[in-house]
Formats: sequence, C-alpha cells, structure tokens
Amino acid sequence: MYEKLISGDNHIDLTYCPADLWSSQAPAKWKKTAPRVEMRNDGQHWFVGDVDRGMWNGVGPGFLPYTKGSFDHIDEMKELGFEWNYFPGAKPRPTTPELRIADLDRDGLEKEVVYGCLMVNDLIDDTELRIWVNQMYNDWVADFAKRSNPNRVFPLAIIPNTDPKAAADEVRRCAKMGLKGGDLAFKRMTPPLYHPDWFSRSGGWSARPCFSSTRWRCWPRFLPRALAKNTPISTSSSASPA
Repeated sequence: MYEKLISGDNHIDLTYCPADLWSSQAPAKWKKTAPRVEMRNDGQHWFVGDVDRGMWNGVGPGFLPYTKGSFDHIDEMKELGFEWNYFPGAKPRPTTPELRIADLDRDGLEKEVVYGCLMVNDLIDDTELRIWVNQMYNDWVADFAKRSNPNRVFPLAIIPNTDPKAAADEVRRCAKMGLKGGDLAFKRMTPPLYHPDWFSRSGGWSARPCFSSTRWRCWPRFLPRALAKNTPISTSSSASPA
C-alpha cells in the first residue's frame, strides 16, 4: 500500500534567503543594520550590522563555502546537483520554487513543514528591527509557498519573541496570509516563556505541551477560536541557553 511521506522538519537557512530580501525594503535608519548582502572577491557575503556572517548561498546555517570532504552528506548533495554558487544570478535550491519541488519529488516526499531562519534573531540586538525582519521574512515566505506549491510546501512564520502582544499580532497577520503555523524561539526571549505576560488573556498566549517534550503548541487567547485552533506554534527547548 502506498504511504505518503511528510517531512515535519525541513528548513530554510538564512544563507539561502534572497540577497535583497531585507535591504530592498529597509527604511533609511536600518539600511546598514538589517541583514544585507555585499560583494567580496569570493562572492556575496551576508552582513548583519558591521559583521560579516559568511557566504550567501553557502552551506547551511554556518554560511560556509563548500569544501569537498568536510561533510559526507554535503558531498552527496553536491553529486545530486546541489550547487553552492555565491555570485549574483545563482539559484539557491532551497529558495527556488521549482528546484525545491524537484527535491521533494526526488526524496519521495508528498509535503513538508518548513522551519525558517530563527537564527536571524540571534544576530540582531535591536528589538524593533528584529520584529520588522521577522515580518519581512514572513511576507516573503508566504509568497514563496504560493509560488512553489501551497498544497505541498508549508512554511512556518517566524514569531517575534520580544513582545507577547507583537507576537500575537504577527500570528494573526500570518494566518491571514495563509501560513499554517509559526516558530517561536526560546533563545533571547524577553520576557521568558514562563512569564505571565505570555499567558495572560490581555496580551499573550494560552499554551499546553504536546507529546514531545521539546515542542509546544500555543494559541493567542484573544484570537477568534476558528483562527486560533488552526495556528499551532512550535518552539524548541534546545534553543535556550539553559
């Protein structure tokens, strides 16, 4: 009997995001602090503030250049057609709709849940900027899902983790755009998840643990029941320094 396979833990790392995702929309005050790409001799690099984080279209969350023999599974991906090209005009496979669908087909996957680049919040101290960066990613990834296949690709929104009210507002907004869930980071969360503000009826969340000890599903209490029950929020205890 044919069984459908669904990946519940696929990803889009920051390195593969469109080079102009934030820089093309950043207001003047954030032009040099929002994530952006700058050209160097060896290709395009991601910068956040003044810090060079590594390659655009690099290897995974480390922004690394491809080096044969460093990782066996990365070499296997290279043999199957995955290319790490750091120059303008390259098409990162994870964020090119037709290539992402082709990879799902090759892996025998019917659908996928896609976690976003939560690490962007680790790289930004300005809480207002972090919320804006999250919103711009969510706008882009909602459109990306539609251009890929909205019946197969299900990205999770990045939920702001510095303000319970802002988080709930973003859940509402993302649900209206068609995103089916969100990802809330413990790391650098303010206030921490156990703070009453995240659970209060006026500003936060109602939450209960799922079967997995490292996953929670949370619902903003003040959202309409029809919306709230269809918006699971995932997070991971492994993201916490504790």
